[in-house]
Amino acid sequence: MGLKMSHNTSCYLSEKGNKNFYYPTKTKCVVERNADYEIMPWLCSDRSLCAIKVKNKFIVGLTFEQNNIILDDIEKYSVVWIKKDKLPLSSVG
Repeated sequence: MGLKMSHNTSCYLSEKGNKNFYYPTKTKCVVERNADYEIMPWLCSDRSLCAIKVKNKFIVGLTFEQNNIILDDIEKYSVVWIKKDKLPLSSVG
C-alpha cells in the first residue's frame, strides 16, 4: 500500500449484500490521518464514493462486529467508502 491519508477523513462502513458484493452502509466512521490505504476498483451506485482497503487500527472507534465484518482485529483490513473528493487527485480513477 503506497497511499497515505492526508487528514482524518469521514467514511462509511461496508456490508455484504447481493451476490456477496460489498456495499456502503449509512454507518459513518473516520479513517485516521497518515493511514496507509489502497484504492479498490469497485463500483458503487453512488458515484461520489470510492472503496478503499485500510487496516482496522486506522478506523477510529471500531471494536465490534458489524454486518459479519470483524473490526476488532486491528491488524486485519476492512473496506470502507469515502467521498472521491477527499482523496488526492492522483489516486482517484
